Amino acid sequence: MIPDTLLFILGAGASCPFGLPSGAGLRSVLCRDLRRSTPLSKLVEACGFPESTVRNFAYEFLHSGQSSIDAFLARRPDFHDVGLHAIAAALMPSENRDLLYINPDQDAWGDSNWLGYLWQRMCLEVNDPKLLPLNTVAFITFNYDRTVENFLQTSIQYTFNLNPDAAQEIVQEFPIFHMYGDLGDYEPGHGYRFGDAVDVSRIKHAVSRLRVVPNTRPERDHGCEKMISVAKQTVFLGFGFDDMNCHRLAFQDIKVGDGSKGHTAYATSYGMTDAERHIAKQRVSSTQCEVHMMDDDVDCLRALREYASLLHVLA
Repeated sequence: MIPDTLLFILGAGASCPFGLPSGAGLRSVLCRDLRRSTPLSKLVEACGFPESTVRNFAYEFLHSGQSSIDAFLARRPDFHDVGLHAIAAALMPSENRDLLYINPDQDAWGDSNWLGYLWQRMCLEVNDPKLLPLNTVAFITFNYDRTVENFLQTSIQYTFNLNPDAAQEIVQEFPIFHMYGDLGDYEPGHGYRFGDAVDVSRIKHAVSRLRVVPNTRPERDHGCEKMISVAKQTVFLGFGFDDMNCHRLAFQDIKVGDGSKGHTAYATSYGMTDAERHIAKQRVSSTQCEVHMMDDDVDCLRALREYASLLHVLA
C-alpha cells in the first residue's frame, strides 16, 4: 500500500522496457521504413498521403540532423500531418500487452519491469479491489502510449477476477495525465484497444489526439500543476529533461506538496554525462524541492528498488 501521494513523471525511457522505442529509436524506424516500400510506409500512404510525400518526409527528417521527430515537426509545419500519421502508425503496433509482463529476451518480469515492482507494492495487504485507490499514485507522462493504463487495468482484472469495465473504473481513480496526448481512448465503451491490428481508422483517431512539442515555449498546463502541487514524493523515470518539456512541467515554480523544503524528488539519468545531469538538475530543482539525480547506470526498476527506503512509500 502506498499511503502518501507518489507522483511519477515519465519520459520515453519509462516505456522502453515494454517494447516501445526511445526517441532515437522512433527516429530510426521512421527514417528507415518510410524511405522504401514497407508495411509502415504502405500504412501511412493508405491514410491519404502520396508515396512521394511519405518518402520526402523521411528523407528530410533523416538529413535534418534533428534527434527527435518532435524537434523536427516543431520546425517543419509543412510535414505536420504526415508526421503525426507516421508517429501513430509506428507506435501503435508497439503497444503489446504481453510485453508488459514478459520480455522475450529475459525471464518473466525481466530485469526492468518497474511497473510490476510498483504493482506488487500497491497490492500489499489489499484483498478487496475497492481498496486499491487507497494507493495514492499519480502519473504525468510525456509518452503517447497507454502502457500505464493497460498494465493497471489488465493486472487488476486478472488479479481480482473482474471484467474489463470494472477494472478500468478502478484505474480511473488514479490520475494519469498525457502531456502531449495519447494513441486513443482507453475507457469503458471504447474497447480498450491495445496492441490490436492497426488500420487507417485507428491511426486517424489517434492523430486527432496527438500534439507535438511546439518550437516556442509552450503555455504551462494547469492540469499537471495540480498533480505536482499535491504530491508528497516525486520520481522522474526515463525523463530526458528537455528544456521545453521542463518549462511545460513548471516543476520549479509550483508549490510542491505542502510547500516545505523537505520535499524531495528523485530522477533517473540513464546514459547521461555528468554535465548533462547537472543541467537536468538545474532545470527542475528549486529552493523548496531538490531533485536528486541517480547514477547514470540506474534504470527505472533499479531506481525504485534502491530508493524505496528514501521515498518512504515503496518499502
